Amino acid sequence: MMDYFTFIILFGFILQYSNVDSTSMQPTVKITQSDPPHKNRLIKGEIGKDVWMHCTVENLPRESQVKWKYRYFSKQGRPVTKEISSNFQIKGDNMKWAIESNSDFSYRLRVKALHINDEGNYTCYVQITDQQQEARDTRTIVARQTPIFDGEKTSSDENVAEGDEDVVLQCFATGRPSPTIVWRRQGNAVLPPPGGVERLGNKLLIKEVNYRDKGMYFCTAYNEMGVIKRNVELKVRYEPKVTQAELRIGQALGYQRTLSCFIEANPTPSTDTGTSELAWKKGTQILKTNDRMKTKAIAGAYGKLTFELTIFSVESSDYGSYECIAKTVLGQTSKSIELYETTEPQIDKGGKTSFSCRGSVFFDHF
Repeated sequence: MMDYFTFIILFGFILQYSNVDSTSMQPTVKITQSDPPHKNRLIKGEIGKDVWMHCTVENLPRESQVKWKYRYFSKQGRPVTKEISSNFQIKGDNMKWAIESNSDFSYRLRVKALHINDEGNYTCYVQITDQQQEARDTRTIVARQTPIFDGEKTSSDENVAEGDEDVVLQCFATGRPSPTIVWRRQGNAVLPPPGGVERLGNKLLIKEVNYRDKGMYFCTAYNEMGVIKRNVELKVRYEPKVTQAELRIGQALGYQRTLSCFIEANPTPSTDTGTSELAWKKGTQILKTNDRMKTKAIAGAYGKLTFELTIFSVESSDYGSYECIAKTVLGQTSKSIELYETTEPQIDKGGKTSFSCRGSVFFDHF
């Protein structure tokens, strides 16, 4: 059985080797959190916003201090180290840096209103005096900025005449890293020659402007921090463009038939019957709405018009060539449609064909 003196000796050895003096242990320094969060020791901070790093220290020797320092490269490319703080005292610019703490082991560095000049390596460290070494942890801050359009260099809406010299739409944006600029058209329509649905670059060149180039163009600027968009509308002034629904259209005697043409123009022709900017013509006669026929203009999207002539009961004198005419201050255009006789009645607009006989009207359904 162990005697009392042996027990005292063993107990002394246990005390000697289990009670570790905090001064004999190496301190550990770790940056545990940051805002924005770090990834692979890299913090991407947004210019103008605060960045902070949370440093915790364990086993801090009694006489040691927790410090922050900042290492960057000068304009000459030389490395420069600047002391920021010692414990909770700022050594540098207190308008730029602040040290905050929520415990005896926490040392949070706040970089205020991040600037490009604040980029560099930030180190939280403790000097190990007897070994002339440091226990430390480091994060690298890079300054980033979401794209911002340069209003002076970026195009607003353009209004040009068809056939004008080349038009250049411009889109410039600043940001960090430098934004990528992409041009597109509304609905992913094909861009002017050389074509494609998107094009990279600050400038979009449109050669020998054509009326088909009109419409909305979208400029998108993006980098890793975000995306911004700007709409630029290209308005093109041009004389009327007229196309026929059909070059030839048939109908039997006594049945209803509608002739149609499609009109694009800028400015758009007036649909007021008193202006004569839209008209149907047969030979030398301008056709007006009466008890045998009517004209009708239907407005569509993007200034397009559908212009119709409906003959309620076709007579033999109605067969022949008709002109659809559109006129504006920029010019006049017309296209011809031939109405010819058929032996069988043809389906008219809306899926119905009417037959007129001695003042009565009958409707056939096909």
